[in-house]
Amino acid sequence: MNIKKEDGFAFSAICFVIAIIMGLFIVYFSNSASLGSINTSNKYANAQADWSAVAGIECAISNMLNGESDFPGTYVFGNGTFTIDTLTTDPVNEIIKITSTGRYGSSIKMLEISFQNSASGSFFTEGFDDEEDEDYEFNPDEAGPGSGRFWGLSCGNAWVATGITPHWILQGSDGCFFYGAKIQNNSSLEFEEIEVDEGGDYILTFSLAAGFDIANTSNQYIMQNGDYIEVIINGVSIERWQGTSSTSESMVPIIGNTTQVINPNFEEFSFNLSSISELGTFDEVEIEFQAKTNNNRKFVGIDGLDLLGAGGYSTIPGSYKRI
Repeated sequence: MNIKKEDGFAFSAICFVIAIIMGLFIVYFSNSASLGSINTSNKYANAQADWSAVAGIECAISNMLNGESDFPGTYVFGNGTFTIDTLTTDPVNEIIKITSTGRYGSSIKMLEISFQNSASGSFFTEGFDDEEDEDYEFNPDEAGPGSGRFWGLSCGNAWVATGITPHWILQGSDGCFFYGAKIQNNSSLEFEEIEVDEGGDYILTFSLAAGFDIANTSNQYIMQNGDYIEVIINGVSIERWQGTSSTSESMVPIIGNTTQVINPNFEEFSFNLSSISELGTFDEVEIEFQAKTNNNRKFVGIDGLDLLGAGGYSTIPGSYKRI
């Protein structure tokens, strides 16, 4: 009987010890699961804050490269936010440092990037002063089929002596210019492709004139529907001017990238190529003019042109970092 009692006590003690051990295991695993859940939640929050900061940097890059400066502030990104701020400006070197602070819950991540002003400059200039210039070609070469046609330079060619030259219109040129009269349809003037920096801001300027060559200035505007001139960039027509009727009117733009009409004497036109959405992003510029007139007294003239880099800001290599 004593042996049986001692066996029962030992068994009870063992069960008690096992219960304590299992309780400890349960508490341990419960705490581990809780810590794991917290770690996972923290990692998620940190990742979301980091992506919010990256989104802010991308927003800053897009705005700076597009010449927009009024963008600092706080923006919603998913369930988080990012705050863009101009940290410092170096007026001497024209450097702007921008920070992006991403927030998600209690997690905060900060990124930084710097921009430097890019100097503007000329990528291409043409004054039509050299008859043997290799930067452009035109078709047809001088005389087109039939009498009274011309398409070529105002200087240095044999056709100047033939009388197919304007007397009262196409005034105001700085020197030589390109022109045509009774131009056959789709006669073209094409320039060699010009390499530029992708994503830059580029301004194309040139002078145009068109009119009926007659002494009476009120009748110099007679341009009909079939008369036109068109400027084409990288295969995209960015503007086309054409006559509207047989009455005294100028060639008018029909695409909408300018509101300027073409008058009998030269006037300057300017296009920001980077703002024309149809062109998209480009790293080269191909310029072409096409024109047509239906009378040997109707002239179209193209004066010298320039392709200018408009400057703006570009990122400084190596400036993108976490702070």
